[in-house]
Amino acid sequence: MNLNTKLRYGLRAILYIYRKDDKFATISEISEKEKISKRYLENIFYNLKKGGIIESKKGKMGGFYV
Repeated sequence: MNLNTKLRYGLRAILYIYRKDDKFATISEISEKEKISKRYLENIFYNLKKGGIIESKKGKMGGFYV
């Protein structure tokens, strides 16, 4: 089964958030750890958030969570 890049990166990002001990993960953190472009992740996260798969919290201690 072939998965396109956007789907593979989206799954990697979701799994990273899910496995994270503390609750929130930032795009910068995921980008650095998973070696995915921040710009590309922003696009993916926009769609994931729009679809209700992930949530976000703004502010200094904010980020994304599943």
